[in-house]
Amino acid sequence: MDGFPFYRWRKAHEAEQFVPERFLKEHEKYCVSACARFRELDYAQDHDWVLTFGDMYGASAMILHSRRTVFPIFDGQIAFQFPPHLIRALRNIDIHALHGLAPDTQLLQEVLSPFGFAAKEHTDYHLMALDGGADAVCAAKEPPQGLTLRRAARSDEERIFPLQAAYEQEEVLSQGARFDERLCGLRLSKIIADEKMLVAELDGKIAGKINTNAQSYSRYQLGGVYVLPHYRGRGIGTSMTAAFARLLLAEDKGLTLFAKKTNCRALSMYKKCGFTTIGDYRIAYMQAQSEDRFPS
Repeated sequence: MDGFPFYRWRKAHEAEQFVPERFLKEHEKYCVSACARFRELDYAQDHDWVLTFGDMYGASAMILHSRRTVFPIFDGQIAFQFPPHLIRALRNIDIHALHGLAPDTQLLQEVLSPFGFAAKEHTDYHLMALDGGADAVCAAKEPPQGLTLRRAARSDEERIFPLQAAYEQEEVLSQGARFDERLCGLRLSKIIADEKMLVAELDGKIAGKINTNAQSYSRYQLGGVYVLPHYRGRGIGTSMTAAFARLLLAEDKGLTLFAKKTNCRALSMYKKCGFTTIGDYRIAYMQAQSEDRFPS
């Protein structure tokens, strides 16, 4: 497609951000994380490129670079070419991870591979969504007797930390990555301050938690779902997820999440709550194979 004279990849400057914003809104259900990053774009160090037809008034694909993560949004297109100026730009930024629909991420992996970037690890997920208001949430089974579900408060931070630490180590960290207790604490503080979080209490202890981890224009992305091993198998996760989904959907927002394809327990829980799979999602952690990947 790139060889067609009217199509071209170009960097979107700050004054032209209405073009990528409109494109993201059209594909919001499939790229909530990218939308959230775009809304916080730091033009001093982040970048976005759009594939436009003719002038700058419409986009048919986009690549977003934010805080060492690259989000490809290609709208199912895989036939277009990547011109030398775009390859040079991608080679000269620090890329820790690729994050997006599996076909888009796979295509960008293949494009970057000849230039010294290799995916040292990737994880595939089911991208799931739930829309339609609070009534769209399927009824969960009766929660355990004595279970209390409530919004998290700053005063809960110390009690929630063990769950957040376990969640990050079990579900988030890439292979070989070192767990940093200090950074985990900072992330938890930011989640409690900036996102929405629900905790499940049983026997006087916080047994589970769930939170949003991104907000786009009209959707929340769920994440951080964790129940302590001792309390699993008792319906806490399902009750907690259903209650949280109802709260968020009541705000007239849609919900999106991605769950590991290998996590059968989580997938079953989300389906019980009404979530359906809308696509395949991939996070690929990149490793530069050559030290000379930043040519002049």
